Amino acid sequence: YIQVPYEICKYDSQLPYGITDYSNANADTYLALLEQNNVPYLDLRESMHTDGMTHYDAFFQTDHHWRIETAFWAYGEIVDYIEPILDVEIPNQYTSIDSYYVELTDAPVLGSSGRKTGISYGGLDTLSLIYPKYNVQASFEAPEEGILRTGTFQEAYMVYERLEGDSLYEMSQYNVYIGEDYPTTRQKCETAPCDKKILIIKDSFSRPVQAFLGTSFSRVDTIDLRYYG
Repeated sequence: YIQVPYEICKYDSQLPYGITDYSNANADTYLALLEQNNVPYLDLRESMHTDGMTHYDAFFQTDHHWRIETAFWAYGEIVDYIEPILDVEIPNQYTSIDSYYVELTDAPVLGSSGRKTGISYGGLDTLSLIYPKYNVQASFEAPEEGILRTGTFQEAYMVYERLEGDSLYEMSQYNVYIGEDYPTTRQKCETAPCDKKILIIKDSFSRPVQAFLGTSFSRVDTIDLRYYG
């Protein structure tokens, strides 16, 4: 189990007097239950705290999602965590930011929170694209939607059309990774250094992470349980 961070820091909520948020308390309770039942987990909130990351830097200002840079960092943390569990070793090339292009787009980003408050209050965000310098040959499939993409990392895992649109209130540039949420997806990578297969029970935080994991493992499948309620 991977516990993702919330916008509100566990160690310094910075909430106004009288306002209480239970996100982190609920997460702590859940992780305690996992520990009691010997279920292994990685708490990325603690990893952020240890690495000195701030929530201001880690999250979009106008959206509840983490930035692509943070998702890439999480990918590296997850790989480090599961290597001994799966008894594999992913070469450092695949998790080092030096092996990736980091491109700042000129597309303004207005996330879900910013749409509620308005641009005048929250401003706009910027979006970085991170993609490999090394060769990746992969495929992505969303079977329920009839979607199949093949080729490089950018061709299989990224949808550049999501950066385009006439209205900031109708587009989500975060969707450039994978495209959007789907009930199930299947990723295959011919050039992956590891032949292990991974299944992710996911939400929208997983989209850029699953793309990066799709460079290191031969097969990455995802299920989004929100579509099966």
